[in-house]
Amino acid sequence: MSHSQAAVELRGVSKIFVQPNGGGLQSFLPHRRERVTALEGVNLQLEPGQVVAVAGPNGAGKSTLLGLMAGLLLPDEGRILVKGQDTSRYPEMLRAHIGYVVAEERSFYYRLTGRRNLTFFAAMGGLCGGDLRSAVENALEAVGLAESSDLPYRNYSTGMKQRLCLARGVLQNPEVLLLDEPTRGLDPMARKSFRKFLKQEIAAEGNRIIVMATHSEEDIADIATHLIALRKGQIIYNHPLPTDGVLTPSFTLSLIGPLARIRSCLVTLRDRAVCGQFTLRANAERVTAHIESRRAEAAIPEVIQSMLGCAVHVEECAVNQQGWLERLLRENENGG
Repeated sequence: MSHSQAAVELRGVSKIFVQPNGGGLQSFLPHRRERVTALEGVNLQLEPGQVVAVAGPNGAGKSTLLGLMAGLLLPDEGRILVKGQDTSRYPEMLRAHIGYVVAEERSFYYRLTGRRNLTFFAAMGGLCGGDLRSAVENALEAVGLAESSDLPYRNYSTGMKQRLCLARGVLQNPEVLLLDEPTRGLDPMARKSFRKFLKQEIAAEGNRIIVMATHSEEDIADIATHLIALRKGQIIYNHPLPTDGVLTPSFTLSLIGPLARIRSCLVTLRDRAVCGQFTLRANAERVTAHIESRRAEAAIPEVIQSMLGCAVHVEECAVNQQGWLERLLRENENGG
Protein backbone atom coordinates (compact mmCIF):
# COMPACT_ATOMS: atom_id res chain seq x y z
CA MET A 1 0.00 0.00 0.00
CA SER A 2 1.49 3.33 -1.00
CA HIS A 3 1.35 6.47 1.09
CA SER A 4 -0.44 8.31 -1.73
CA GLN A 5 -3.52 6.15 -1.17
CA ALA A 6 -3.82 6.85 2.55
CA ALA A 7 -6.98 8.50 3.84
CA VAL A 8 -8.91 8.59 7.08
CA GLU A 9 -12.66 9.05 7.24
CA LEU A 10 -15.00 9.24 10.22
CA ARG A 11 -18.70 8.82 9.55
CA GLY A 12 -21.12 9.82 12.30
CA VAL A 13 -18.79 8.64 15.06
CA SER A 14 -20.01 8.79 18.67
CA LYS A 15 -18.42 7.45 21.84
CA ILE A 16 -20.13 7.14 25.23
CA PHE A 17 -18.44 6.17 28.48
CA VAL A 18 -20.37 4.82 31.46
CA GLN A 19 -19.05 6.03 34.81
CA PRO A 20 -20.12 5.09 38.36
CA ASN A 21 -22.16 7.79 40.10
CA GLY A 22 -21.74 7.24 43.82
CA GLY A 23 -19.68 4.86 45.95
CA GLY A 24 -19.78 1.37 47.39
CA LEU A 25 -22.02 -1.35 46.01
CA GLN A 26 -24.47 1.26 44.73
CA SER A 27 -22.01 2.17 41.98
CA PHE A 28 -22.72 -1.22 40.34
CA LEU A 29 -26.44 -0.50 39.99
CA PRO A 30 -27.46 0.55 36.45
CA HIS A 31 -29.40 3.60 37.66
CA ARG A 32 -26.30 4.73 39.57
CA ARG A 33 -24.17 4.91 36.46
CA GLU A 34 -23.70 8.11 34.49
CA ARG A 35 -23.45 8.11 30.69
CA VAL A 36 -20.84 10.60 29.46
CA THR A 37 -20.78 11.47 25.76
CA ALA A 38 -17.13 11.94 24.76
CA LEU A 39 -17.80 12.32 21.01
CA GLU A 40 -21.07 12.90 19.20
CA GLY A 41 -21.77 12.56 15.47
CA VAL A 42 -18.25 13.37 14.29
CA ASN A 43 -17.78 13.46 10.52
CA LEU A 44 -14.26 13.98 9.24
CA GLN A 45 -12.12 13.26 6.19
CA LEU A 46 -8.33 13.57 6.17
CA GLU A 47 -5.89 13.37 3.26
CA PRO A 48 -2.14 12.68 2.92
CA GLY A 49 0.07 15.70 3.49
CA GLN A 50 -2.22 17.27 6.07
CA VAL A 51 -0.92 18.11 9.53
CA VAL A 52 -4.12 18.40 11.51
CA ALA A 53 -4.20 20.01 14.94
CA VAL A 54 -7.07 18.94 17.19
CA ALA A 55 -7.74 21.58 19.84
CA GLY A 56 -10.29 22.21 22.54
CA PRO A 57 -10.66 22.50 26.31
CA ASN A 58 -10.06 19.60 28.68
CA GLY A 59 -12.78 16.98 28.25
CA ALA A 60 -13.62 18.10 24.69
CA GLY A 61 -12.84 14.64 23.28
CA LYS A 62 -9.36 15.10 21.78
CA SER A 63 -7.72 12.00 23.27
CA THR A 64 -10.88 9.97 22.68
CA LEU A 65 -10.78 10.93 19.00
CA LEU A 66 -7.16 9.81 18.67
CA GLY A 67 -7.86 6.60 20.59
CA LEU A 68 -10.69 5.76 18.21
CA MET A 69 -8.57 6.49 15.14
CA ALA A 70 -5.80 4.29 16.54
CA GLY A 71 -8.22 1.42 17.04
CA LEU A 72 -7.70 1.42 20.81
CA LEU A 73 -11.37 2.29 21.31
CA LEU A 74 -14.43 1.22 19.36
CA PRO A 75 -17.15 3.72 18.43
CA ASP A 76 -20.62 3.22 19.87
CA GLU A 77 -22.05 4.68 16.69
CA GLY A 78 -20.63 5.35 13.25
CA ARG A 79 -17.63 4.02 11.37
CA ILE A 80 -13.93 4.88 11.14
CA LEU A 81 -12.26 4.02 7.85
CA VAL A 82 -8.53 3.98 7.15
CA LYS A 83 -7.65 3.27 3.52
CA GLY A 84 -11.24 2.26 3.08
CA GLN A 85 -11.08 -0.39 5.82
CA ASP A 86 -13.26 -0.30 8.92
CA THR A 87 -11.02 -0.13 12.02
CA SER A 88 -13.49 -2.19 14.04
CA ARG A 89 -13.26 -5.09 11.56
CA TYR A 90 -9.55 -5.03 10.66
CA PRO A 91 -7.60 -3.88 13.76
CA GLU A 92 -4.56 -6.12 13.06
CA MET A 93 -4.05 -4.81 9.55
CA LEU A 94 -4.35 -1.20 10.70
CA ARG A 95 -1.61 -1.46 13.32
CA ALA A 96 0.92 -1.51 10.47
CA HIS A 97 -0.43 1.76 9.08
CA ILE A 98 -1.05 3.82 12.24
CA GLY A 99 1.55 5.18 14.65
CA TYR A 100 0.30 6.45 17.99
CA VAL A 101 2.46 8.68 20.20
CA VAL A 102 1.41 9.87 23.65
CA ALA A 103 3.14 12.41 25.89
CA GLU A 104 4.97 11.18 28.98
CA GLU A 105 5.29 7.64 27.63
CA ARG A 106 5.66 5.22 30.56
CA SER A 107 5.94 1.91 28.75
CA PHE A 108 9.68 2.14 28.05
CA TYR A 109 12.06 0.06 30.15
CA TYR A 110 14.33 2.36 32.15
CA ARG A 111 17.30 -0.04 32.30
CA LEU A 112 17.31 -0.77 28.58
CA THR A 113 18.95 1.47 26.01
CA GLY A 114 16.89 3.43 23.54
CA ARG A 115 17.87 0.98 20.81
CA ARG A 116 16.85 -2.10 22.84
CA ASN A 117 13.55 -0.49 23.77
CA LEU A 118 12.75 0.10 20.10
CA THR A 119 13.91 -3.41 19.22
CA PHE A 120 11.46 -4.83 21.73
CA PHE A 121 8.52 -2.81 20.42
CA ALA A 122 9.43 -3.55 16.80
CA ALA A 123 9.37 -7.28 17.61
CA MET A 124 6.04 -6.84 19.39
CA GLY A 125 4.78 -5.24 16.18
CA GLY A 126 5.68 -8.33 14.17
CA LEU A 127 9.02 -7.27 12.68
CA CYS A 128 12.00 -9.61 12.73
CA GLY A 129 15.48 -10.15 11.28
CA GLY A 130 16.77 -7.57 8.83
CA ASP A 131 13.43 -5.77 8.62
CA LEU A 132 13.50 -5.23 12.39
CA ARG A 133 17.08 -3.94 12.44
CA SER A 134 16.43 -1.65 9.48
CA ALA A 135 13.24 -0.26 11.06
CA VAL A 136 15.01 0.49 14.35
CA GLU A 137 17.97 2.18 12.63
CA ASN A 138 15.70 4.25 10.38
CA ALA A 139 13.54 5.36 13.32
CA LEU A 140 16.55 6.36 15.42
CA GLU A 141 18.03 8.26 12.49
CA ALA A 142 14.71 9.97 11.76
CA VAL A 143 14.39 11.38 15.29
CA GLY A 144 18.07 12.27 15.70
CA LEU A 145 18.86 9.70 18.40
CA ALA A 146 21.28 7.48 16.49
CA GLU A 147 24.31 8.71 18.43
CA SER A 148 22.64 8.34 21.84
CA SER A 149 20.74 5.14 21.10
CA ASP A 150 23.00 3.00 23.30
CA LEU A 151 22.43 5.10 26.43
CA PRO A 152 20.03 3.71 29.06
CA TYR A 153 16.56 5.22 28.80
CA ARG A 154 16.80 6.46 32.39
CA ASN A 155 19.65 8.77 31.31
CA TYR A 156 17.60 10.45 28.58
CA SER A 157 16.48 14.04 28.98
CA THR A 158 12.77 14.86 28.69
CA GLY A 159 13.26 15.99 25.11
CA MET A 160 15.12 12.80 24.20
CA LYS A 161 12.33 10.72 25.76
CA GLN A 162 9.80 12.55 23.63
CA ARG A 163 11.87 11.82 20.55
CA LEU A 164 12.08 8.15 21.47
CA CYS A 165 8.28 8.14 21.76
CA LEU A 166 8.15 9.55 18.24
CA ALA A 167 10.66 6.93 17.06
CA ARG A 168 8.38 4.22 18.40
CA GLY A 169 5.49 5.81 16.55
CA VAL A 170 7.30 5.78 13.18
CA LEU A 171 8.90 2.32 13.56
CA GLN A 172 6.75 0.80 10.84
CA ASN A 173 6.72 3.94 8.69
CA PRO A 174 2.99 4.53 9.31
CA GLU A 175 0.77 6.34 6.88
CA VAL A 176 -1.18 7.90 9.75
CA LEU A 177 0.72 9.36 12.71
CA LEU A 178 -1.30 10.31 15.80
CA LEU A 179 0.34 12.60 18.38
CA ASP A 180 -1.34 13.23 21.74
CA GLU A 181 0.10 16.50 23.14
CA PRO A 182 3.63 15.76 21.88
CA THR A 183 5.25 18.83 23.49
CA ARG A 184 3.62 18.50 26.91
CA GLY A 185 6.19 18.50 29.72
CA LEU A 186 8.93 20.13 27.64
CA ASP A 187 10.48 23.47 28.61
CA PRO A 188 10.10 26.38 26.14
CA MET A 189 13.45 25.80 24.40
CA ALA A 190 12.86 22.04 24.14
CA ARG A 191 9.35 22.66 22.75
CA LYS A 192 10.74 25.00 20.11
CA SER A 193 13.42 22.48 19.14
CA PHE A 194 10.92 19.60 19.04
CA ARG A 195 8.50 21.61 16.86
CA LYS A 196 11.29 22.44 14.44
CA PHE A 197 12.33 18.81 14.26
CA LEU A 198 8.76 17.57 13.81
CA LYS A 199 8.12 20.07 11.04
CA GLN A 200 11.40 19.64 9.15
CA GLU A 201 12.03 15.92 9.60
CA ILE A 202 8.63 14.26 10.00
CA ALA A 203 5.95 16.49 8.49
CA ALA A 204 8.12 17.67 5.59
CA GLU A 205 7.88 14.27 3.90
CA GLY A 206 4.33 15.25 2.96
CA ASN A 207 3.19 11.68 2.30
CA ARG A 208 1.41 10.85 5.54
CA ILE A 209 -1.43 12.18 7.65
CA ILE A 210 -0.38 13.67 10.98
CA VAL A 211 -3.06 14.32 13.60
CA MET A 212 -1.90 16.19 16.68
CA ALA A 213 -3.99 16.86 19.80
CA THR A 214 -2.65 19.94 21.55
CA HIS A 215 -3.45 22.95 23.74
CA SER A 216 -0.48 24.93 22.39
CA GLU A 217 -1.12 27.83 20.03
CA GLU A 218 2.57 27.83 19.11
CA ASP A 219 2.43 24.15 18.14
CA ILE A 220 -0.56 24.80 15.91
CA ALA A 221 0.83 27.94 14.27
CA ASP A 222 4.26 26.40 13.71
CA ILE A 223 3.37 22.91 12.47
CA ALA A 224 -0.26 22.45 11.47
CA THR A 225 -1.86 22.98 8.07
CA HIS A 226 -5.42 22.36 9.31
CA LEU A 227 -7.27 22.98 12.55
CA ILE A 228 -10.12 21.03 14.11
CA ALA A 229 -11.66 22.47 17.27
CA LEU A 230 -13.79 20.33 19.57
CA ARG A 231 -16.29 21.44 22.17
CA LYS A 232 -18.22 18.91 24.28
CA GLY A 233 -17.49 16.10 21.85
CA GLN A 234 -18.57 17.96 18.72
CA ILE A 235 -16.54 19.59 15.95
CA ILE A 236 -17.14 23.34 16.01
CA TYR A 237 -14.37 24.32 13.58
CA ASN A 238 -12.75 22.36 10.74
CA HIS A 239 -10.77 24.42 8.23
CA PRO A 240 -7.27 24.90 6.80
CA LEU A 241 -5.25 27.34 8.86
CA PRO A 242 -5.69 30.81 7.34
CA THR A 243 -2.70 32.77 6.12
CA ASP A 244 -4.31 36.20 6.49
CA GLY A 245 -3.51 36.67 10.16
CA VAL A 246 -7.03 35.94 11.44
CA LEU A 247 -5.76 33.36 13.92
CA THR A 248 -2.48 35.00 14.87
CA PRO A 249 -1.28 35.25 18.45
CA SER A 250 -0.50 38.75 19.65
CA PHE A 251 1.54 40.61 22.23
CA THR A 252 1.64 44.13 23.63
CA LEU A 253 4.62 46.43 24.14
CA SER A 254 4.68 49.51 26.34
CA LEU A 255 7.16 51.88 24.68
CA ILE A 256 8.72 55.28 25.38
CA GLY A 257 9.79 57.16 22.29
CA PRO A 258 8.52 59.25 19.35
CA LEU A 259 5.33 57.79 17.85
CA ALA A 260 6.56 58.28 14.26
CA ARG A 261 9.80 56.41 14.99
CA ILE A 262 7.93 53.51 16.60
CA ARG A 263 5.52 53.30 13.66
CA SER A 264 8.39 53.33 11.15
CA CYS A 265 10.19 50.57 13.03
CA LEU A 266 7.10 48.35 13.12
CA VAL A 267 6.37 48.94 9.44
CA THR A 268 9.89 47.74 8.62
CA LEU A 269 9.41 44.63 10.79
CA ARG A 270 6.04 43.94 9.19
CA ASP A 271 7.53 44.24 5.71
CA ARG A 272 10.23 41.74 6.74
CA ALA A 273 7.46 39.37 7.96
CA VAL A 274 8.83 39.46 11.51
CA CYS A 275 5.39 40.51 12.72
CA GLY A 276 1.94 41.08 11.28
CA GLN A 277 -0.52 43.92 11.66
CA PHE A 278 -0.20 46.32 14.59
CA THR A 279 -2.12 49.10 16.28
CA LEU A 280 -0.67 51.99 18.27
CA ARG A 281 -2.23 53.95 21.12
CA ALA A 282 -0.35 56.95 22.53
CA ASN A 283 -0.74 59.14 25.58
CA ALA A 284 1.47 61.77 27.13
CA GLU A 285 3.79 59.23 28.75
CA ARG A 286 4.09 56.18 26.50
CA VAL A 287 2.99 54.36 23.35
CA THR A 288 1.19 51.04 23.59
CA ALA A 289 1.73 48.76 20.60
CA HIS A 290 -0.56 45.77 20.02
CA ILE A 291 1.29 43.47 17.60
CA GLU A 292 0.16 40.30 15.85
CA SER A 293 2.56 37.51 14.92
CA ARG A 294 2.07 33.86 13.91
CA ARG A 295 5.17 33.06 15.96
CA ALA A 296 5.11 35.47 18.86
CA GLU A 297 7.66 33.39 20.77
CA ALA A 298 10.28 34.05 18.08
CA ALA A 299 9.14 37.55 17.11
CA ILE A 300 9.24 39.24 20.52
CA PRO A 301 13.06 39.25 20.96
CA GLU A 302 13.59 40.59 17.44
CA VAL A 303 10.95 43.32 17.84
CA ILE A 304 12.45 44.42 21.17
CA GLN A 305 15.96 44.45 19.68
CA SER A 306 14.76 46.56 16.76
CA MET A 307 13.09 49.03 19.11
CA LEU A 308 16.26 49.41 21.14
CA GLY A 309 18.17 49.93 17.89
CA CYS A 310 15.79 52.77 17.06
CA ALA A 311 16.48 54.38 20.46
CA VAL A 312 13.01 53.43 21.75
CA HIS A 313 12.81 52.32 25.37
CA VAL A 314 10.84 49.11 25.97
CA GLU A 315 9.09 49.47 29.30
CA GLU A 316 7.01 46.29 29.33
CA CYS A 317 6.11 43.29 27.16
CA ALA A 318 3.07 41.05 27.65
CA VAL A 319 1.73 38.16 25.60
CA ASN A 320 -2.05 38.35 25.44
CA GLN A 321 -3.54 35.92 27.94
CA GLN A 322 -6.51 35.24 25.67
CA GLY A 323 -4.96 34.11 22.42
CA TRP A 324 -6.46 33.39 19.03
CA LEU A 325 -7.33 29.79 19.91
CA GLU A 326 -9.42 30.80 22.91
CA ARG A 327 -11.13 33.49 20.85
CA LEU A 328 -11.89 30.97 18.11
CA LEU A 329 -13.40 28.51 20.57
CA ARG A 330 -15.56 31.24 22.09
CA GLU A 331 -16.70 32.57 18.72
CA ASN A 332 -17.63 29.08 17.49
CA GLU A 333 -19.12 27.81 20.74
CA ASN A 334 -22.59 27.60 19.23
CA GLY A 335 -21.39 26.16 15.95
CA GLY A 336 -20.70 29.50 14.32
